[in-house]
Amino acid sequence: MTVDLQFFIQMVIALVTFLGGFIMKGQSDTIKELQAANARLADRFQDYVHKDEFREFRIEHRENFRRLFEKVDEVSAQIAQKADRNEVTR
Repeated sequence: MTVDLQFFIQMVIALVTFLGGFIMKGQSDTIKELQAANARLADRFQDYVHKDEFREFRIEHRENFRRLFEKVDEVSAQIAQKADRNEVTR
């Protein structure tokens, strides 16, 4: 190999290595930015309720309201069974 050809090949390899390193550095910076943004989002959404927890909460409250309405219906039935004062005096 002549010196000129060897120099040209080394320059091509150096250029490809430089561009590859430049691209990898850009990718690395982008990944770090995305990780920081992900951490900020995780902190922001930490106070929100997860979907499964909300479903459990809904089921529990539906049961509580069902029992509450049963009690209201029982009281309503008891009131309906009692005689009205005006009806008794007639």
